[in-house]
Amino acid sequence: MSLSETGCGEAGAATCSDPVAGESPDSLKVGVAFSARRCLSLALLAGLIAAIASWVGGESIYRRFIPPLIATGGFPTIEETEAAERARRNGVATEAALTIAMQGAALGLTLSLAGAMLAGRALSGMRTGLAGMVIGGLAPGLAAWGLMPVFLRYYNPDKDMLLLAMAIHGCVAMVTGAAAGLAFGLGLSGGGGGRRARFVSSSLQGGLLGAGVAMLIFQIAGMVVFPLSQTTLPISITQASRLTSHLLVALFAAAGAARGAIEIQRNKT
Repeated sequence: MSLSETGCGEAGAATCSDPVAGESPDSLKVGVAFSARRCLSLALLAGLIAAIASWVGGESIYRRFIPPLIATGGFPTIEETEAAERARRNGVATEAALTIAMQGAALGLTLSLAGAMLAGRALSGMRTGLAGMVIGGLAPGLAAWGLMPVFLRYYNPDKDMLLLAMAIHGCVAMVTGAAAGLAFGLGLSGGGGGRRARFVSSSLQGGLLGAGVAMLIFQIAGMVVFPLSQTTLPISITQASRLTSHLLVALFAAAGAARGAIEIQRNKT
C-alpha cells in the first residue's frame, strides 16, 4: 500500500494518523506538517525572543524588593538583625519568583505561538498562546516561590554552594522547561487526546530536559566564565551573567521541545 493510500503523504513532510479503535478520524487528525529544520528554527527564534523579553523584565525589577540596610543609632539588636535578614530573604525570593515567572510566561507565549505557526493555526494559536503564557508563568513562579526560601535558608556565602544551587535552580529550570514544552506541544497539536497528546508529552519532556541541562551548564561554567557574579544565587549580580542564564534556559528548553516534536513526527511518517 502506498503512502498516499494511507493518508500519510510524503515521508518527512506530513504526519500519519492511522485509525485507532474507539477514536474518530477527526480526533486523530493532528494536522501537523513540518520539516525538522523549520521546527527547530521557529522554536529557537521563539526562545531567543522570550529570553530577551524576560531579561529586560527581570532587569526592571532587579533589587527592587531587597530592603535597605538597617539604620540605627548604635549597634542593631539580635531581633533587629534577624528581622532584617528575614526581610532580605523574602525580598530575594520574591524577586527570583517574579523574574522566573516572567521568563516562563514569555517562553510559554512565544513557543505556543511558534507551534501554532508551524502547524498553520493562526486563529487557535492566539488561544493556545494565552494558555501557554498563563501556564508558563504560574508553574515556574510557584516552584521558585516554594523552593527559593529553602535555598536561602541553607545558603552560606563562605561555603561551596554549587551542589545546592544545581539542585534547587535545576528543579526550577526544569519546571520552566516543562511548561514551555507543554505550551509548544499545545500550539503545535491544537490540544486534544489520542495521538495529538504524543506531541504535547514529547515536547514537555524535551523542554524539561533541555532547561535542566542548561541550568547545570550555567552553574558549572558560570564559576569559570563569571567568577565574580555569584551565579549560585537565585539572581546573579551582573547583567551579563543574568542574560546568559536567560538565554541558556530559553534556548535549550526551546530546542528540547522542538526535538521532542520532531521525534514524534519521524516515528509516524
